[in-house]
Amino acid sequence: MEKREGDNHGIDQNAGQSIMPRRNRGNPSNLNVDMQVTNPPEAAALFNLHQAHHFALVYLPGILAAGFQLYFGTKYKRFPQWLDRWMLSRKQFGLLSFFFATMHACYSLCYPMRRSYRYKLLNWAFQQVKQKKENAWIEHDVWRMEIYVSLGILGLALLALLAITSIPSVSHSLTWREFRYIQSKMGYLALLLCTVHALVFAWNKWVDVNQFIWYTPPSFMVAVFLPIVVLLCKCILLLPCFRRRIKKIRCGWEATTQTNQTSMTSRL
Repeated sequence: MEKREGDNHGIDQNAGQSIMPRRNRGNPSNLNVDMQVTNPPEAAALFNLHQAHHFALVYLPGILAAGFQLYFGTKYKRFPQWLDRWMLSRKQFGLLSFFFATMHACYSLCYPMRRSYRYKLLNWAFQQVKQKKENAWIEHDVWRMEIYVSLGILGLALLALLAITSIPSVSHSLTWREFRYIQSKMGYLALLLCTVHALVFAWNKWVDVNQFIWYTPPSFMVAVFLPIVVLLCKCILLLPCFRRRIKKIRCGWEATTQTNQTSMTSRL
């Protein structure tokens, strides 16, 4: 920020984490310019939001398809057209999720190089001196960031593996069992890591009413809603009563319902 003649740069002591560059107060036509340092950066939070939602959209149609098969008791009934198109678009959703996750990681790593972060460090140092504290170490905050960053790195690594195995030349070199294990089992693990990554970032902000600006939920709460729904539905489908029935249906078993009898008669 350029320093102009007549400017008065100072730290507003009433604002805990804001640098307040102010224009000359002698001229009433000039407005006070307040530069608020956001935490976290809005762009990084936006990338995280898109990554979580796109990744959840990869596995949500599979859960809907399993529920469809459980309801009709057969695998021979055709899916609705919208669900069929959705399942064919899962690769594109996955690649978009990897792109947004990479952008989120790059933006987060570049955050300390931003000018706003330097102002924020100055504010923290000023507040520490003002409160006469020699040590600003906060144990739970350190653990939160260590866990948050570690889970993010692991989730991004698994997303990279999923993206690489979706390349045709790589997927053709794998057997169906290997490809299914990577895209299904490790995919759900990556979704779990990314969801816990966002939950750890929130930490104790869930009960902080100051996070709900204009009575709207914060970005981290919106980001984890759909992934949590997908993970809960997957846990329900893993219950033995549902898992055995789905396995039987996908092996060709059909429930003796009126709809299945009608479809069998029409096939004959």
